[in-house]
Amino acid sequence: MRKLLGLLLCFVLLQSQVYALSGGPVFSNQNNTVGTYAGALLLESVFPANPVPNLGEIATIGIFALEIPEEDLGSGVFVLFNQGVITRGTIESFADARSGTLFGILEDSASGLSGTLDAQVTVSRSFGIGNVADLAGNASIGVTSPITGVIERLDFQVIGYRQSTSI
Repeated sequence: MRKLLGLLLCFVLLQSQVYALSGGPVFSNQNNTVGTYAGALLLESVFPANPVPNLGEIATIGIFALEIPEEDLGSGVFVLFNQGVITRGTIESFADARSGTLFGILEDSASGLSGTLDAQVTVSRSFGIGNVADLAGNASIGVTSPITGVIERLDFQVIGYRQSTSI
């Protein structure tokens, strides 16, 4: 009788271990995209090309700051310095923690400027101070050239960092 009881007890313990392995919490590789980000918009190309050689490349840069909440849309501001004209606008954005992507719409209703921002959030834990997140991607903005009056598409490289994990 003791042998049978011992055998049943082994079976019960084995079954409980099997269910524990398959029924535990699911840990995913989601990035924590919540936080406050800041960065720069570095000009890559202008279409159509400026008639004055290298003028657009020298005189155009942008900076931005935006907040990404855990739920809901994020918001922020950007400033674009384009050939002597300063434009300030807003960014409406959202981030997908599963894929680590951030998408934003840039616009300034006063000047008619509009564009998009598409970036990848890369979280690293190598510094020992918590999660450090880099932001890298592209942005495209449509503006009216202050020199030629022609509507141009400015393509930017986006480089940024998470400044804080809280909003």
